[in-house]
Amino acid sequence: MSVSPIALPTTRLEQDTESISIRVQNRPEKRFHELDSMRGLAALVVVFHHYAHMFFPDGKIGTGVTKLVLFPFLAGHASVMLFFLLSGFVLSLPFIRGKSQPYLIFIQRRVLRIYGPYLGALLLSLAGCALWHNRFGAIQWASITWNHPVELKSVIQHVLFIGDYDYTQYNTAFWSLVYEMRISLIFPLLFIIVSRLSLISSIFVIGGFTLAGIHVGVHQTLITFEYIAIFLVGILLAKNMDRVGVLYKSISPMWRILFALLSATVYICGHSLVVYGPIWHLGDLPTALGAAGLMVIALNSVLASRLLDTPIPSFLGRISYSLYLVHGTVLFAMTALMGNKISHLLFFGLYLTVSILLSWGFYLGVEAPFMEMSRRVGRKT
Repeated sequence: MSVSPIALPTTRLEQDTESISIRVQNRPEKRFHELDSMRGLAALVVVFHHYAHMFFPDGKIGTGVTKLVLFPFLAGHASVMLFFLLSGFVLSLPFIRGKSQPYLIFIQRRVLRIYGPYLGALLLSLAGCALWHNRFGAIQWASITWNHPVELKSVIQHVLFIGDYDYTQYNTAFWSLVYEMRISLIFPLLFIIVSRLSLISSIFVIGGFTLAGIHVGVHQTLITFEYIAIFLVGILLAKNMDRVGVLYKSISPMWRILFALLSATVYICGHSLVVYGPIWHLGDLPTALGAAGLMVIALNSVLASRLLDTPIPSFLGRISYSLYLVHGTVLFAMTALMGNKISHLLFFGLYLTVSILLSWGFYLGVEAPFMEMSRRVGRKT
């Protein structure tokens, strides 16, 4: 079926972005596997993060040195900011490569890629809620998920993303997908804006969206502005990746080490810079900037690239979205069935194993078919 497109402006856009990324244009079909691996490791951190919240007050495990060592492995919210940043970066690549596409095709592909697997994970979560709701006693963090039987109204809201409903009612990880889909609807416009602005103007726009999100941050729908800012950082990084890469490679090894330490610290501890409740989300932007620094290292450091290309990170990268979607259902189902009947260490081992196995099966049976359908949209047979 041929689509009569609401096409993105291509002539001016291609002129504006002709020299955006030498690296990307020289290897137009390259997939950045390092970024897939980063996404996989971040998804694993979310798995750890939710386990800690289930069994330890405020998700804090240990004290002193133990707490300090484990803290980077429990930075679940930072991982989601990395997901948003990666989406902004990766979605920019086709446009940077001069492969602008009709808006309708872009949306169809995005819906199939994100929304299709989401519906499959929603079905799993609904089944778990129907079987094991109200099983979590005094676990305060868990009390907002599976806290009552499945309701038709809430199911419709979860399917259609309607209004300001409880995004975590059936799966504690679903909240970010609401923002992901909403921002995807306007992503081509966001790319056009950033591609035509100077670096300074883009920074001001990012700051404006961040402040707008903080000002209205108590409202679930309007907080989307804040996460738009994270996508914009990803677009800006993609636009200037060649310049950033040249700059990174020109500095001495000592400065590269310092840059890595600074990026990791800001990424992990971004929210520690803002402790006042109402503006806690102000820490999302520093977190995203730290994540951008880590992406620069991953794409330009030979050592980092080799480490991220090893089998475990690569495998986690492949199943990262599936792992993010289904691990919460595994955690809540196992807690309802086992709870405190076994040691925390044994529970964690079983939880991690079952989550990865189910994610692999979900990837093969649900996510991969939707990915293939997404690739076929707009192609001539």
